[in-house]
Amino acid sequence: MGSTLSLAERPKGMIRSGSFRDPTDDVHGSVLSLASSASSTYSSQIRKLRRELESSQEKVATLTSQLSANVSIFFEGVEDRETLFAT
Repeated sequence: MGSTLSLAERPKGMIRSGSFRDPTDDVHGSVLSLASSASSTYSSQIRKLRRELESSQEKVATLTSQLSANVSIFFEGVEDRETLFAT
């Protein structure tokens, strides 16, 4: 429902009230809002995944350290390591 009146020809009250707004502005605004929302959701998920990855990496490092310590303790009690792994 566009108007052929120029801005200068439109009554100031109608311009301020939005009576002469372009209907595609609402659609464009909605698309921008959806894109912004999707981008925000995507960014939140990326942050969450990075935290989970960091946490998992710390767990791997801790478990590796514990395993290494356990292997060292185990081998301290073994006198002949070669016979331990003989088939």
